[in-house]
Amino acid sequence: MTVPPPAVLMDGVVRRFGAVEALRGLTWSARSGEVTCVLGPNGAGKTTGVEIAVGLRRPDAGTVRVLGADPWGAGAAHRARVGVMLQDGGLPQSVRPVALLQHLARFWERPADVPALVRRLGIEDFARTTVRRLSGGQRQRVAWRVPSWAVPRWPSSTSRRPGWTRTRVVRCTRSSPRRRPAAARPW
Repeated sequence: MTVPPPAVLMDGVVRRFGAVEALRGLTWSARSGEVTCVLGPNGAGKTTGVEIAVGLRRPDAGTVRVLGADPWGAGAAHRARVGVMLQDGGLPQSVRPVALLQHLARFWERPADVPALVRRLGIEDFARTTVRRLSGGQRQRVAWRVPSWAVPRWPSSTSRRPGWTRTRVVRCTRSSPRRRPAAARPW
């Protein structure tokens, strides 16, 4: 059996901002159908790594491939297949989840079926509640769907519940001490 290439590959990625080395040899990958969480202390380079993976920043060195393409030079068709769920999704607070999902579905050429999605993720249980009043987990359930409209990849039979996928955690560590001017130090 042939092993498919990873959906995301970051190999030896380096990114500097002047004298500060935000990433020093970051290497990790994520398989298709997985949810990958990037965890680490403040200043470890998590945001920089994700920005590089989605093509918002160019690495100074290393290899980055997302769905087989270099995200920095990828076109609109590639970007339409890539999504990121941020720690704080920034969802509008006064809207109801289903209305929000219906609105956002209009941005995609081939969006998922919203009613089927609502059932599959169990959103119907809180469909009439505004985002402001949802629990953190309920908000994340709604936000999870937003970055992945274009290519819904449902989990395999190894999942614990419908709508869940296998999750891998990537841990970032500080690559180098932060050098800040004395005036900018909070301590």
